[in-house]
Amino acid sequence: WRQVRNFGNLATAETCAEMVAAEERCGDKFMFSPRYRYWGCRCCVPGDEGNRPNPNWELYRLRSTEDDLYELMNMDPGIRKPV
Repeated sequence: WRQVRNFGNLATAETCAEMVAAEERCGDKFMFSPRYRYWGCRCCVPGDEGNRPNPNWELYRLRSTEDDLYELMNMDPGIRKPV
C-alpha cells in the first residue's frame, strides 16, 4: 500500500476513518492495527489496490452512504466480519 499520511496513534478504527474521510489527499482505503495502535492510522493513495503488508494490520475501505456518513468495511474477511 502506498501511504499518503500517518495520522498517528488513534484509539479506534472509527476515529481513524473520520480522519481519513476529512483528508482530501486520502483515497478510500486505510490501515489500522487495534493491537499495535502506536503504528498509527495510515491512509492510502487514491486508487491504490495494494496487498496486505503485514497480518497485524487491518485494512479498511470507506464507503459513502446516502447521508454522507462513512461505513467501515474490513478488506480482509479472514480477520473479521465487516464493522
